[in-house]
Amino acid sequence: MWVHIAVWIGLAAAVWLLRKKRTKWNMAILTLIAAGNLVGNILSFVECTESRETNRRVERNEGNDMTYTRKFRVLVEGEPEERTVQLEIPDRIYTEEESEQLFRETMEELDTVILGENPSFENISQKMELVTELPDSPVKIEWNTSEPTMLDWEGNPGDKIPEHGSEVVLEALLKLGAYTKEYVRLVKVYPGKISQEEQFQRQMQEQVEEDNADPRYVTLPEYWEGRKLTWKESTEHTGILILALAAVAAALLGMKKKQDEALVREEREEQLILDYPELVSKMILLLGAGLNTRRAFERIAADYTREQKEPKARRRFAYEEAVHTYYEMEGGIPEAQAYENFGERCAVPAYRALSVLFVQNLKKGNSYLLPLLEKEAADAFEDRRRAAKIAGEKASTKLLLPMAMTLGIVLIIIIVPAFCSFY
Repeated sequence: MWVHIAVWIGLAAAVWLLRKKRTKWNMAILTLIAAGNLVGNILSFVECTESRETNRRVERNEGNDMTYTRKFRVLVEGEPEERTVQLEIPDRIYTEEESEQLFRETMEELDTVILGENPSFENISQKMELVTELPDSPVKIEWNTSEPTMLDWEGNPGDKIPEHGSEVVLEALLKLGAYTKEYVRLVKVYPGKISQEEQFQRQMQEQVEEDNADPRYVTLPEYWEGRKLTWKESTEHTGILILALAAVAAALLGMKKKQDEALVREEREEQLILDYPELVSKMILLLGAGLNTRRAFERIAADYTREQKEPKARRRFAYEEAVHTYYEMEGGIPEAQAYENFGERCAVPAYRALSVLFVQNLKKGNSYLLPLLEKEAADAFEDRRRAAKIAGEKASTKLLLPMAMTLGIVLIIIIVPAFCSFY
């Protein structure tokens, strides 16, 4: 118990020390330690309660053949330390009078239980409930029948019961320790209600089994109740099954394609947002050096094209759209239209706003554009830091489930042996 108290004190100290740095990660770790210590605290308390001094009387198990193991600590007079002893406690021993009483109670209950959904022992047409034990009873039961083909040991009626029924002697051997007693019931079994299809199936099977003269072939029945039978080989509709599987596979492929496209769009958008501050900073640098917007796009396109020739170059969508915009202007598209197309292709609000600034710059010049771009760059870097912080919190949250599962496994490893040792 002292260990648990020390852990609680340590947790309290950790909470106080981290009061100004309470991140999700720290709180998750402290919560896991607190939960583990709480469960350990409870188990230690139970163990201490169970380990109190006994009066040397240990209760036997009420069941039959249910020997169980108990652990004890023994202090031998004259020795300073306790010894640990593991003893097997035999099940309870019943007297003859107690056994007879339990046998009578069991047989009275069996008269009701084994009928199942059947109305009486003189009219058995459904499965009987031939249980091997009764709730809260130590008596064990073993069943046997005189006609297994009419009624088997599990209580299932047979398939060849005559219409007028068949009498079956149902026997059970009741066991309780060294005592046994027989339970006998005479039941009458009738064929259960079957559908016309099941009856037809049975009749066809009987005729096939009767026709066994030819050692190599079996002749199928030609007539049934005076009517001629025409036999055809049953088809499995494999073609339709293959078609259905192909349709399902096509639907799954279509869904997979849409999912992949959505992932690509999401990754593209994330990369565009991450590259936005860098692209704006380059535009500010080039415009501040005296280049106009068109020449700035030309310089950015040339630098990106040169970088892409390197072996380990990574594709960057923002710069590819800038290259595309430059080629549009070189191809004769008006500069204002090219900037608008740049914002539409990027399909991100920040790039649309940037394209609007470029269009306005055509009318007002770089002196108007530079302050706005500097403010836009500062806001973009702040958004990027905020996005990185959110991504980090998401990553720490995703770790909570594996940590909780690990805690569950640890608790099972601790609790199961502890409870097993009690019994």
